[in-house]
Amino acid sequence: MRLPTLSSLMVSLLALALATPLLSCAAEVIDEVPAPVASQVETTESVREDTTRTAGTIGTGYGDSPLAYLGGTALVPPTVNPGEDERIDPFHFRLEGERAEGTSLPDFSALSKRGYDFGFRSDELYRSSVYATSSRGDVYYFESFGHGGKRSYGLAHAAPGKDAEVFELSVKAYAFFPSHVLVRDDDVIVGASLVKEGTFGDDFPGCPISIFHGQNGVFLASIGPRGVTPIVFPGEGRLDEISTDASGALVVQTGWPEETDATSYEPNVRETWRRSASGAWTRTARKVIPAAITN
Repeated sequence: MRLPTLSSLMVSLLALALATPLLSCAAEVIDEVPAPVASQVETTESVREDTTRTAGTIGTGYGDSPLAYLGGTALVPPTVNPGEDERIDPFHFRLEGERAEGTSLPDFSALSKRGYDFGFRSDELYRSSVYATSSRGDVYYFESFGHGGKRSYGLAHAAPGKDAEVFELSVKAYAFFPSHVLVRDDDVIVGASLVKEGTFGDDFPGCPISIFHGQNGVFLASIGPRGVTPIVFPGEGRLDEISTDASGALVVQTGWPEETDATSYEPNVRETWRRSASGAWTRTARKVIPAAITN
């Protein structure tokens, strides 16, 4: 799963930046949040006992892309119109397909009853709206939320016949960009690019485009029977892609796509890493593309 092409995204973001205060940047600068620990296992809400059942057809999408759902139907997230000042409920879905009539929509109502708010304004910048579904009826949403007067990041999950749940993530970064949800038979991997703390100096004015281009780290976590387990990643660069190979090993690609101009002033480090079932990382490829513009 990939974000929209950088050129199209940046055109809309530049237009929004002129009309939106910098503090509304939905890259969401965050502070004073506990950092992930390699050996730490955090269980904020227990995973259901049936997490090992076969996932079936998996759908992943950005924005309002149709996603695989129950009985061959397609689940369509709400459309977000950048620049319009409207409140978006990311769980306001609609169904498509011959069997849509009579098929129940995913029920995330338990979250609002417990004070979780995943809603956002359509004119906020850098919203990625990362969804994943399975044909057995699981629906996942990876983004920020409000709860108890604080903002955090987490994975919301709904499944037929069960109350929706939230798995909160421990994040320490200047800015955080959710981008991937990888559903496997026994766990779910979430991935995000981040801007590391200390990337910008005290005199940095907070330019949204510079923050977006400043992505220089990878956040990964596994959500399975033991809850949320942070995955420490040893590589360089922003997160570009996560997948699994034929053996089930996690494969991570870093760096900006080679055609992007996001790294005009900085080298573009593109690496490929493989994580075995034992948790050992092996780098299988590395390429450094020099900056197009040098001082």
